[in-house]
Amino acid sequence: APQNPAAPAAPAASAAAGEVTPAIPYDGGGGNDGDDQVSTLRVKGMDGFRMYIIRLRFDDTVGTLRRYLERACSADEGKKHAGLTFEIRGTYPPRVYDDDQVTLRAAGLVPNAALLLKPVCAA
Repeated sequence: APQNPAAPAAPAASAAAGEVTPAIPYDGGGGNDGDDQVSTLRVKGMDGFRMYIIRLRFDDTVGTLRRYLERACSADEGKKHAGLTFEIRGTYPPRVYDDDQVTLRAAGLVPNAALLLKPVCAA
């Protein structure tokens, strides 16, 4: 029997290790004033398994990305990484994105990028 296209989709599985977990989704930005250029960032979590997909405008900053990731990680990463700060690292070429004032465009994170989070222990 054919499936009813109007039938509700199956509920999404809860986020577990190895699953892709959207962080905070892109909110659509403003009108047609250049805000329609959106970068898709795939970010591997501190646990090495969780993957966040974040969509931000080209002219959003690394600081904006960091705040999104802080909120997502505090909810998802569990007790092992609770309270830890992290570095945002590029996979290729290897690089640390530590200047929160730089735009995604200036950092070379457009139109998409693969990143990872590395926990930083307090000194």
